Amino acid sequence: MRPAEVAEWLAADSEPPLMIDVREPWELAICRIEGSLSVPMGQIPAALSKLDPNRDILVICHHGIRSYQVARFLEQRGFPRVCVSLILVRKLAQTPMVTLSVHTDGRHAGMRKEDTE
Repeated sequence: MRPAEVAEWLAADSEPPLMIDVREPWELAICRIEGSLSVPMGQIPAALSKLDPNRDILVICHHGIRSYQVARFLEQRGFPRVCVSLILVRKLAQTPMVTLSVHTDGRHAGMRKEDTE
């Protein structure tokens, strides 16, 4: 899904999808999408029992690779209503209806401090 489609979905649906952010804690410390549930990719198997397979689920990450892998994993385990946003978290945050909390030094999700120096 593209950012505008995600924003429309979040705004229009009476029950918005469960947005699962599969990035690591250090990435979330830099920025996060408000309203998302943080479940790092490696913790998804342990979190399965806490997820509702009948609910729409939107999986997000920084570049889309992890979210795609997690979505496939969920689909293979009986979660038919999974969608992936194959976009940068930063791009998603630039759309209306989505709020991003950004680290004060201006880095975006996935960038380590050493990558900006």
